Amino acid sequence: MPAQDQLEIISPGGNIEFRDLDPRKGVANIGRHPDNDIIIDSPDVALFHAVLDYSQKPSHITLLNQDGETMLGGQPLSPNIPTELRNWDTIEIAGYTIVLLESMGAAVSPIPVEQPPAPVPASGAPPPQMLPRLPARPPDRSDDAIIIELSEREWTVNVEQTATCQVTITNGGDIVATFVVRVEGVDESWVDVSPPQVNLNEGERTPVTITITPPRLPSSRAGAHHLAIVVTSPNYPGRDSQRGATLVVNPYYEFAVGELSPKQQTVGGRLFGAVATGETVIHVANKGNSEAAFRLEAMDDARALSFEFEVPGEITNLARQAEMRLPPEETFAIPIHITPLSLPLVGLRKRSHPFTVSAAMLEGPLTPRSLLGQVKVRPLIGPWLLALFAILLGTLVILIFQPRITSPLRAHPQDDITDDDIVNPGETVELTWATWPPFTHVRIKAEWLESGVTTPILLESGAHQTVEHPPQDVIYTLMAENSLSDLLPFIKPKEDRLPIDVFPLEPRIIVFNPDAPEIVTGQDVILRWRVENADEVILSYHRSDGNTGEIILDQTEYESGMKQDTPPVPTTYELCVTSKYSEDRPCEERMVTVREPTPTPLPVPIIRSFSVMPREIYAGENVTITWEVEDATSVKIVRDDGTEEEKTALTGETIQTLTQLGVAKYRLIVVFDDGKGRPDGPSTRESDEQIITIREKPTPTPEPQKPVIEDFRVVPSTVVMGNSQSIQLVWSVTGDTTNIEISGPMLNAVSNLARTGSIPVSADTTTFFILTAYNGDLSSSQTVELTVQEPTPTPPPPTPTPTPAPEPVIEYFVAKGAEDPNDVTLLGSGSLTNSLRYEVVAGAKVIFSWSVHNAAQVTLFENSESLGEQPAEWELPPRVIIEAGQYRLVATNADGIERSAFIQITTRQPEPPPSPYNVDGPPLQTIPLTITWSYDADHLNDIIGFRVYRADAPYEHFDRMMDEAQLDNLKRNWGDPSPGCGQAYYVVAVYEVYVDGEKTPFETDPSPDRYYSWPCPTPTP
Repeated sequence: MPAQDQLEIISPGGNIEFRDLDPRKGVANIGRHPDNDIIIDSPDVALFHAVLDYSQKPSHITLLNQDGETMLGGQPLSPNIPTELRNWDTIEIAGYTIVLLESMGAAVSPIPVEQPPAPVPASGAPPPQMLPRLPARPPDRSDDAIIIELSEREWTVNVEQTATCQVTITNGGDIVATFVVRVEGVDESWVDVSPPQVNLNEGERTPVTITITPPRLPSSRAGAHHLAIVVTSPNYPGRDSQRGATLVVNPYYEFAVGELSPKQQTVGGRLFGAVATGETVIHVANKGNSEAAFRLEAMDDARALSFEFEVPGEITNLARQAEMRLPPEETFAIPIHITPLSLPLVGLRKRSHPFTVSAAMLEGPLTPRSLLGQVKVRPLIGPWLLALFAILLGTLVILIFQPRITSPLRAHPQDDITDDDIVNPGETVELTWATWPPFTHVRIKAEWLESGVTTPILLESGAHQTVEHPPQDVIYTLMAENSLSDLLPFIKPKEDRLPIDVFPLEPRIIVFNPDAPEIVTGQDVILRWRVENADEVILSYHRSDGNTGEIILDQTEYESGMKQDTPPVPTTYELCVTSKYSEDRPCEERMVTVREPTPTPLPVPIIRSFSVMPREIYAGENVTITWEVEDATSVKIVRDDGTEEEKTALTGETIQTLTQLGVAKYRLIVVFDDGKGRPDGPSTRESDEQIITIREKPTPTPEPQKPVIEDFRVVPSTVVMGNSQSIQLVWSVTGDTTNIEISGPMLNAVSNLARTGSIPVSADTTTFFILTAYNGDLSSSQTVELTVQEPTPTPPPPTPTPTPAPEPVIEYFVAKGAEDPNDVTLLGSGSLTNSLRYEVVAGAKVIFSWSVHNAAQVTLFENSESLGEQPAEWELPPRVIIEAGQYRLVATNADGIERSAFIQITTRQPEPPPSPYNVDGPPLQTIPLTITWSYDADHLNDIIGFRVYRADAPYEHFDRMMDEAQLDNLKRNWGDPSPGCGQAYYVVAVYEVYVDGEKTPFETDPSPDRYYSWPCPTPTP
């Protein structure tokens, strides 16, 4: 069972998660919003779906929304009606299953498995037996003669740790008696009582120390052990006193793994469709004190084996890995079936596959245990068939891989070239062929018919060859051979011949045209051409003003191309082509006419919308300026104070902060400018004025608060009638006050008192006094009582014999949190006699209280400084604890005998508050750029303000842009006056903690989300 209440959450995919329920909070919120304690990310779940109240038993769940269907135990829940929820009850929400697991609930019975016999120690003694645990904490029983008090009733310990408490026994009878203390509910070997029995006179009391140490054995079961601490006396037969208590033992984790059985084995290969499978067994033992989950996993480095675990209780075997739960002191033997996946078909020996089986405990921090094993697999085909395969393979190699020309020698791009076909001089001839097998190498030679010379051709690739400008008739010969033809003389190289005739071609112009025969001054003309068989292309121009020239062309433009020109006057363009194979020089001319342009008027810009909102604001607030225009090249926002802001976007939004009281007037000027420097200037249009009123922000009037009475007491609180002892009323009030008054039945009202002070009073009978502090119509009151006792008449002794004063007794001296009980934690006994150790959150308020008997004087010391005399029973007003220290309470009787009690205090820093969230900004580019964020309202008093950080890409270094000096804990936005593109922002909250006695600011974690400004433009290459 869990050490505290938990929720088991099972997702629709089967994932299981456990969530502890904080007993200090008492409630858990369930829903889709990130502020919930239990977050269920499903569209069928409301933002705040349900509330679980576990502050008392039984727990209650209240459905807050009717969206979807929420079931409890198979029945639908009604909204806004609290419904009881008990241990193991199941809630179903949008496919999720939530189970309540209470710390005192019944344990789940494990799956019954075959258990090995319990081991017998070497001494021959039987193993320790686990005592039956009490189902609940036993009730208290009290007796007038046997009076007992417990210092503690609940402990949480690890095994081999000691829980300590004191039982204070008081002899309430009228005889001297012997008292015996025993502890029921746990093994007696865990318990030590010191002293085991005590003798007390009538009315005498004494403490007895009980220590409980659970051993590191599985019998020390994890969970709650309910105890009964019983005190009996043989002098009071049949009578006893009992107090119930609870010892929670934390789980410890330990397990053992046995060797694989067997570790090595040999299996056969695949034969007639059957697969041989091996089997080994692993033994896993839970040596911890609680049920634990184990994971078994098997793997081999080569991934050549298949593993299946045969787990008890599972219908089918589990592949690769398996999980199971094992009760303490239990051992499971898990068979593992091993099947080879990559079965050798041919081999000279067995194939060895080492593998590893690992066992890991999921709940504990223990290192997984790994065991090594080995499987050997026999091949199906052995060496006796390999010789036959070699002979067949050699024959096939000769038949298949002898050299062959599978495609004859061809010239491209004219695929139909055969004997006596022709090509033109200067043409590129590509020779292609195909041979087999791929490793065949070829040789090509060219036989020039006119010169009678034969030359080899250096090959560039194995499937084609380019020959440029064959100058004369030629015959190409291809020869194919490979390693087989070189080794085996009977295999001859293969040969193929291709003759080609070469004839010249004349150059000619196919296309030469401008894109327009007539253009306007300043326009461009594009000349395009395409020619054939040309070695050089010459493009020239002749302008009407007598200017001539040549346009230089690259060789890449000799076949086809285009050129752009801007003729200022009518121009004639001439294109000529030449060839080294011809004496002809063909030329063509084209005329382009140029005329003056007709100017066109500029378009008038259009203002679709222009607004400045809101129209009335307080000084320091923002206004949002939006616009939408058409047919414009720029937008200018003009204010009456002379400031201007120019924009290029036709639609946009910007934010400005106004601080000067009065009015602000805005106009929008829209401009269209083609950049040609027209004499009449650009085209513009102006909007109507937008008038904004800026008022002074009113100062909020704080709400009046009730005064706080920090201290009001009467010293002393008990007097004897007729005693002349001085009686003082002491008080202390904080906050705003209009009057402080003290009244009572025996005291006329005394008004207009100071915030702190004292006045003397007197009374001859028991009475009370009332302190009332007023702040206008608000008031606070507190009452104290003065007890006046009748004097006890005693006849004077004939001879007064001085008797020693009884020793002073400090019944208790303790501390507690004034505002939050969790601010102060009792750690146990201190290093000094009669001392307690506390851990306090630095800066928290602490109340010290005590009760002293038989003391004539009580003094309290803080470290070495005296805080003055104190009443015998008192609760000190709250004190702020900043750093570690020691408090000492000294009780002194009439004879000067002192007794002391100590409180030793250490401090810890408070838990840091949460981070801001929902960091966001405007979707468009604005100046200033306003960053906004959200913060949890429950933690506003824990922080003093915010800090904003900014970084440029790649976001490795963030600079602080603004801090808590300007951004207090009520701020939720900040305007960056100089933003840029591609920048990232995040926000942190700032809180203060005490360091070396001084308040020091610290930052929370950064906000989980960031805001990124508009992206930077991609640079043009």
